[in-house]
Amino acid sequence: MRELCGMQVKTDRSSLKMRVTTSIFIAAMLVLFVYCLSAGAVFTSGIEYIDKNRNQKSENSLWTYICENESTCTRKKLAEGQERVSLETCNTMCATLQVWPKPTHVEINNKSSSTFNKNQVTIELLRAVDKVKDDLNTAAKIFMNNLPDVGESWIKDVDITSLRIQIIVNGSDTKLNMSTDESYGVSIINIENTVFAIVSAPTYFGARHGLETLSQLIWLDPVAKKLRIVHDVKIFDKPKNFPTEG
Repeated sequence: MRELCGMQVKTDRSSLKMRVTTSIFIAAMLVLFVYCLSAGAVFTSGIEYIDKNRNQKSENSLWTYICENESTCTRKKLAEGQERVSLETCNTMCATLQVWPKPTHVEINNKSSSTFNKNQVTIELLRAVDKVKDDLNTAAKIFMNNLPDVGESWIKDVDITSLRIQIIVNGSDTKLNMSTDESYGVSIINIENTVFAIVSAPTYFGARHGLETLSQLIWLDPVAKKLRIVHDVKIFDKPKNFPTEG
């Protein structure tokens, strides 16, 4: 009798063990099934996302921007043989120069633009007393650091051989006060595929303003995949001072 009871217990344990094992196996298979479904959905979504981006890029390549009424850039279908123009380039070349603060005087002579690479830029101190050279070099370094970086894959087939920024400062002021002359002039010309950007000012502070204005005339063209600068323009500005009385 005891042997029969023992056999029954062993049988029940074996049966329980088998049921537990079977349950674990089924649960594992269910988890694997759900995982496969999720992975498949993610993979499908990834493929759809890539296709969507590819189609978007393909669609974008069929459009260009046209300047209308010398004030507004309108997106148009790209005609066969027509050169694509980015919105950034159209906005800069279409209306008056978008510079802030608005300069006192802007002279435009057949406004054009050219592509270039950052490594083609040089900054020269044509005239400056030793007292302000360190400050000017610091301003020039900030200017260069603020230029957008372009990947090496974009660096080829530019319009100009070099961009030479020349700075002229006549004064020696290094401390800003209410009577400091912060006026400046910026002249950008293209001579035989070399663009000269001349920044002239009576003080270092004016030259610093001039470099800031010059930086607003340079942009990254996503269509050309290069930096671009507007030239054949002259700008003069004199920030207003508000001296106190007494």
